[in-house]
Amino acid sequence: MPSKSILIIEDDLHLRHSMSLVLRRAGYQADGVAQAAEALAYLKTGQYDLIILDFGIPGNGLNALSKLQRLYPSVAVLILSSQPLPGKIHEFSGLETPVLLMKPVKPECLLEHVEMLLARPL
Repeated sequence: MPSKSILIIEDDLHLRHSMSLVLRRAGYQADGVAQAAEALAYLKTGQYDLIILDFGIPGNGLNALSKLQRLYPSVAVLILSSQPLPGKIHEFSGLETPVLLMKPVKPECLLEHVEMLLARPL
C-alpha cells in the first residue's frame, strides 16, 4: 500500500521542517511550502491526500482555505492556528467541521489528527 502524501503550508521554516520530519518518521510522504501560491503549484503536479494549512500564512488564510477547497475538494484539510479562529469559519470555508489544531502542536497530537482525517471517507 503506498504511503499517504501530505502537503504542509506553513511560513515558519522550523515548524514546517519539524512537522515534515514527524510525518516522514511515521511513514507519510511530506512536502512543505511557505505560501499558498507555492502550494497551488505543488498540488498541480502531485497527488496529496491531506493539506496542513497554517491559518496565519502571509495574506489571508481563509482565502487560501476557500481556494484550496474549491480546487481540490477531495483533499482533507487540517488547519493550524496560533489564535482562535472566527466562530463561523465553517460558513466561509465550505468545511462542515473544520479540524483545527492550536500551535504549538505536539507530535503525537499531530499524528492523531492526521490519521483521523486520512481515515475519513471522501
